[in-house]
Amino acid sequence: MKRVSLAVSELKTPKGKTYSIKNILEAKQAIENAFKVQMMGGFTFVECLSSCWVNWKLPIMEAKRFVNERLVKQYPLGTYKDKFGIEKK
Repeated sequence: MKRVSLAVSELKTPKGKTYSIKNILEAKQAIENAFKVQMMGGFTFVECLSSCWVNWKLPIMEAKRFVNERLVKQYPLGTYKDKFGIEKK
């Protein structure tokens, strides 16, 4: 089981704001690994934390900030069980 985030991270640089897609790339890798485990005959679960800015009635970037600042603290990201050792490769 792995928990990942689909929200981009906002970074402040000397030239202004920039955005990191590290979380999205990690989510992509987690889903690929989930398929590998299933092909090996196992069962896997990938939980994705994401924003719903429409129902939350927030601007898009504020909703993504909410995911990174509040949800990730409440529901920490990471690998919780890796029986096949796929995530370590």
